[in-house]
Amino acid sequence: MLAAFSQGGISLGFVLSSLAFFLAQLMPAPEFLAWGWRLPFLVSIVLLGVGAYIRLKLPESKEFTDVRESSPQRRVPALDAIRAHPREILIAMGLRVAENGGSYIFLSFSIVYGVHVGVDKGLLLLAVAVSMLVSFGAYIFFGYLSDRIGRRPVYAFGAVGMGVMAFPFFAMIDANTPAVVILAFLIANGVCHGAMIGTQPAFFHELFSAEVRYSSMAIAHEVAAVFAGGVAPLIATALLLNFNSSAPVSLYLIGMVLVTLIAVAAAGRKKHDDQRQETVQPAETVS
Repeated sequence: MLAAFSQGGISLGFVLSSLAFFLAQLMPAPEFLAWGWRLPFLVSIVLLGVGAYIRLKLPESKEFTDVRESSPQRRVPALDAIRAHPREILIAMGLRVAENGGSYIFLSFSIVYGVHVGVDKGLLLLAVAVSMLVSFGAYIFFGYLSDRIGRRPVYAFGAVGMGVMAFPFFAMIDANTPAVVILAFLIANGVCHGAMIGTQPAFFHELFSAEVRYSSMAIAHEVAAVFAGGVAPLIATALLLNFNSSAPVSLYLIGMVLVTLIAVAAAGRKKHDDQRQETVQPAETVS
């Protein structure tokens, strides 16, 4: 569960950045266009300092410290990671396809689509902001739930939910009713995406050995971000322009979900699930 707090920076950062630009736009238009738009970026320097302080003061895990003291330092850990965990890196990349690609569909492309079908842009931005604010609690909840029942079931729940929401999400935006639009974003971002992103840090942690865990996670996380989230809005926009319908975008989203479900199945039962079984088994024997 504690690992899920790291993902809270995504939701809270989005909300804070939206709030910063909202406040900046309260300025008269000429001043905002001339220099006011720079203010949020200047204020972000404070966050840079906070982030640097946390990173420098954050202690390493005991498992990593033990490995560092007992093993020789690796000169090119990225290559060692690829040699040691090629399968797990591919699995982690697959796990990110629906999570990262879907989030860009729900957060970025959805604004374009909503404006395309006549929904007020202010309503869309409000829906995104509200859903991201609620998502912080959802990440923690699903991280806790994955501690209780395992990573794979929670992650698969989020992926399946995203697939189920692929068509209803756009239909709810089409309704152009504030409550319905906000509910669409709450379900998509808070529940479907939240179940995956809240579980992801611990899930990825358990895929790799401590010697090359950081490099392995970084490779899988960032490479997948290019091919999943990086191109998702472009592909979705192209589909919308070509077909003038959300149906192809929904099918594209379902395709990403299928890739992630294959990765979930390929991950198999990992260390956490074995530990949870060992904890539960004595109680079952007594009963």
